[in-house]
Amino acid sequence: VEIQSQSIRGLTLNENYSDALREVERLLNGDLLTQLPETVRQQRRAELEAQREQLLKRVRQTEAPVQTQSVSPDGTLLALGDSSGLVTVVSNPGSAMEWPQEARYSRQFPNDISELKFLESDRLLIVSGQSVLIWELAGNDEPFVLTGHTAPIRGFDVIGTTAITGDDDGTVIVWNLTTRQVRTQIRANTRIRDVALVPGTSIFV
Repeated sequence: VEIQSQSIRGLTLNENYSDALREVERLLNGDLLTQLPETVRQQRRAELEAQREQLLKRVRQTEAPVQTQSVSPDGTLLALGDSSGLVTVVSNPGSAMEWPQEARYSRQFPNDISELKFLESDRLLIVSGQSVLIWELAGNDEPFVLTGHTAPIRGFDVIGTTAITGDDDGTVIVWNLTTRQVRTQIRANTRIRDVALVPGTSIFV
């Protein structure tokens, strides 16, 4: 138990809070504590439960794995997108390292969220399945869908008001995010795994 406790302390010092929490839960629910004398067992259990309480403040548990995240330009918001299609926006915990109890905004999308990025502090660009969407956080309108892809999107990049996406069918689209229109579209003879815009130019790779 002492060796495991040292491992938990090491994980916590390295800010690996998720693994530390898993180790605490494993010790609390396992058989190791039952092998200790009663008084020692009670003390160790109390210590582990206190550690778990502190770690839970620093770890946000989700129903599905988080696949992407983005911080708003002013640093006040943090957006998380998961494999179930849920996008959650919370106040950025920052140096406090304590997750807020409630989300500022949340929306369920039909497909998993592979990419997302703040365009401004109140606008998110989201890639979900074969869709590219712009979500205005402060309004009640449905997210605006940028149409053009017919296969799952694998590549994504944004610089300023320009975005680029590439999909499994080999389609690459450059978007004007101000007009919400296609600027350029090409078709490659192979699936697209990644794309990138070259800053200060009209070149992409």
